Amino acid sequence: IRGLCPIPSALCKTEKDGKLLKILTAEKAEGNFGGVPGEIVSVKPDVLVKTKDGVIKLCLIQPEGKGKMQATDAVNGRKIVLGDRLV
Repeated sequence: IRGLCPIPSALCKTEKDGKLLKILTAEKAEGNFGGVPGEIVSVKPDVLVKTKDGVIKLCLIQPEGKGKMQATDAVNGRKIVLGDRLV
């Protein structure tokens, strides 16, 4: 995410509706979670996404057509729910 371009971010789509989601900041997180890579495995207290080797915590995101927001605010606004998959 931080090393991709001069303006760090990563683009993905939500599997359920195909809308773009820009991940602006994320952090490595600790923990053992089941699921497949790209799956939202936790939404409270942090939004965690399963990766091949572990999990990352989404911090700042930008849903398609919306402004930048904290990932936890996106959960409260029902833009991200447990079990969603980012592809």
